[in-house]
Amino acid sequence: MIIKHNKKMKTKILSLLLIIAFTFIFKLDLSATEQTPDVLIIGKDSFYLHSFPIEKLNFKENMNPFDTGFFVSTNCWRGYQAIWEIKDNKLLLQKIVKCNTDTEIDYNSVISYFEKNGYKPKLINGKIFAEWYSANLIKCENFQLSNKHLQEAAKIKKKQQVAFKFINGELILKI
Repeated sequence: MIIKHNKKMKTKILSLLLIIAFTFIFKLDLSATEQTPDVLIIGKDSFYLHSFPIEKLNFKENMNPFDTGFFVSTNCWRGYQAIWEIKDNKLLLQKIVKCNTDTEIDYNSVISYFEKNGYKPKLINGKIFAEWYSANLIKCENFQLSNKHLQEAAKIKKKQQVAFKFINGELILKI
């Protein structure tokens, strides 16, 4: 009888502990780290983006593709930040920098990465033309942070976003 009683008591205690543990876990405010945004340059203005145009290509080698080193920060799983520009209504990849050092990645290795994944990039004035990109580019206004620090990332609100609509890398509409 005592053995059965102890088993029931252990089961009740274990159940109670599980309920407490699950309650605690669900009460936590869990959220993912905001990723280092790409940058869009238009004339003399620059904006941080919520969009990642390179990822629209669905390359098979998409994690840390540009030899950005062993260390990858939780705010930059890709290991890099792309710098884009709109010139003559075309979306161009200006450069790519390593997140953890802000060191520019050699542009020939960027082109090589694209080709290794079966995409022959079209160059305009030495920059990759994002002719594959047919979507909205979402930018955030008042996104105040440096390339190295994401101090304001949690303050971004959806209502602060503005978009540019592209078809085959051509700007067709500012929303």
